Amino acid sequence: MTLWDRIPGIALSMLREPRSTAAELFRLGVPREAAWLSFVLVILLYVIAVERFLPMAEALVMPVPRLPPLLRAGLELCSELFLVWVLWKLGGALGGQGRFEQVLLVFVFVWMYFTVAVVLLPILAAFSFTLTGLVGMAFFIHWIWLFVSVMAEAHGFKSLWTSFVLFVLSWIALFLFSLFFSPLVIGVIGVGSSV
Repeated sequence: MTLWDRIPGIALSMLREPRSTAAELFRLGVPREAAWLSFVLVILLYVIAVERFLPMAEALVMPVPRLPPLLRAGLELCSELFLVWVLWKLGGALGGQGRFEQVLLVFVFVWMYFTVAVVLLPILAAFSFTLTGLVGMAFFIHWIWLFVSVMAEAHGFKSLWTSFVLFVLSWIALFLFSLFFSPLVIGVIGVGSSV
């Protein structure tokens, strides 16, 4: 059985036992090139999902800025790569021992689940807004727990609270990064296209 054959089983197992599954994933010795390729593919799938389900997302009163698909893909790749770097660096500052490739690898799985939610929740909203709200809240809580658990394993944290602090600080850093980086890029491209 190849590594790619085992991915679906690992993905499902991670939903139930994220920390032990992440440890198993690290023992598989996934090549660096495979981790990077998976990262790019998952981000591109996320961008496609956002573009496809944007009208439904707006119907759910979720503010999603309209951008050209290639620009959105570039911004997402830069933003999520920055987030992975922050998770790695801040994790080390908090006493973690994780390597960049380990953080990148578990991030791929976490973002894959997020992408699935981007697709399924708007579809569910076509049948019931109330149910969508409940499922969305349950998913978000589970997703945070998943994120915190796999990052705890990646960095070797004994306490999930340390990983939760990492989660909060890294998202604050991403917010600040997006606050300055995204408008700058969009502004430069906008100026360039009007000349």
